[in-house]
Amino acid sequence: MPIYDEFIDRPLSRWGRASSQWSNTSILKNFLRITKSDPKKVDLLEIGCGRGYIGLASKSLGFQSFTGIEPNHRLAQYCRELLDATIHEELLPHLKSLADNSFDLVMSAHVLEHAMNPMEAREWCEEMNRLVRPGGHVLIVCPDVIDYKNYFWDTDWSHGYPPTPKRVSQIYDDIGLEVAYSGKMHLGHTGLGFAFLAHVISGLFPTHLGDALTARVFGRPLVSGLKITLWGLVFAVGRKPGESAF
Repeated sequence: MPIYDEFIDRPLSRWGRASSQWSNTSILKNFLRITKSDPKKVDLLEIGCGRGYIGLASKSLGFQSFTGIEPNHRLAQYCRELLDATIHEELLPHLKSLADNSFDLVMSAHVLEHAMNPMEAREWCEEMNRLVRPGGHVLIVCPDVIDYKNYFWDTDWSHGYPPTPKRVSQIYDDIGLEVAYSGKMHLGHTGLGFAFLAHVISGLFPTHLGDALTARVFGRPLVSGLKITLWGLVFAVGRKPGESAF
């Protein structure tokens, strides 16, 4: 699938790579803490594995297995070589190569916001629910439109569905998942203290003015890119009813 074919060619600094890897490792650490899961007993499926950061984090944290879904052929091949893992080239909402109740954790990071409308977002979540075992979890991480404000639409042309913790937890309720946690992640943490700190730091640098100045000086806007690490991410964990898989 050629959409996002240029994603793998985007220049990424050493700091950008380190920041992305730290953020994705933090996602899995928060999940393990919230659910009190033993990673050695978790078969993980990531939908939209991109550059493979979650896959690398899962290996470093000792997850039992990692499987990826990536519709873009170049990214899928990149992840196969990077992770030595099974990567299926399929597109939500119909992941036909995977059977019902196959994984302990089915997750997506920066995917749900690309749904074109609420019903499509629900359909994607329903497919994730199909794949998770009873007692297992669905984890969705995506930009919180309340924190991102108008930049939610400006950071990516393909953003269609504006998520919030409440909206995602309502989808979980609607498809029969128990809401185990619904909140936000700032600076790699889900606590209120980190949310407060992130908002204070963000408030010190006017986004529009900072982007205008850095675009003039450096040739590209930098402040909004920096604030992506400060703005909140929806962090929503749903549990499939049934005997625990862990």
